[in-house]
Amino acid sequence: MTTIAVCTAWRDHLELAPAYFDAVEMAAPDQLVIVDDGSDPPLDFATTRLDIPSGFCTANNTGLEAVETDAVLMLNNDVEMLRPEWLQEIRSRVEPGVILAPLRFDPHGAVDDVDYPYADGWCLAAMTADLRRIGCWDDAYDKAGPAYFSDNALSFQARMHGMTLREIRPGLRHLGGRTGGVDQVLFQLALNTNQQLFQQQVRETLG
Repeated sequence: MTTIAVCTAWRDHLELAPAYFDAVEMAAPDQLVIVDDGSDPPLDFATTRLDIPSGFCTANNTGLEAVETDAVLMLNNDVEMLRPEWLQEIRSRVEPGVILAPLRFDPHGAVDDVDYPYADGWCLAAMTADLRRIGCWDDAYDKAGPAYFSDNALSFQARMHGMTLREIRPGLRHLGGRTGGVDQVLFQLALNTNQQLFQQQVRETLG
């Protein structure tokens, strides 16, 4: 049977812990990796800590280094359980060369009028070796603040490496909008900056 880890980047927001741990403890992953991304105060349930807040991508990549299982699920902390067998459903479908996630097909990921579907990064599973091979999350997307478009970039690079994006509807609800902050000026700045970065990377890759 394929072994699977749950890997979560976490900064502050202790109010999310009860629902998150209800879901994870019911799922019983083979390994749980929680990276404390500079929380104040430090998280007593984290397995790894970054003393300086470094961002979603950096924290997830740090977690990936600690994963010891065949497969890994990159899971946000703002989730609640819908079905107790949610992780088994993912475990049974993960395979080499495939990224499993809720897929998005909206114009959010378009570059030069071409839509690039992408795996929504709040719940993204793949073989551990595959994510390491493609470099996983690009920490350049952390520089603007919230790492918007990092899942677009990961999905694009995965496809450039011959991987397939495959739809899954996990037995979890993504609560959304709980961890990105409420400053609309900073939100828009990060969104615009990272959108431009993503578009530049796509254009350079495709020549």
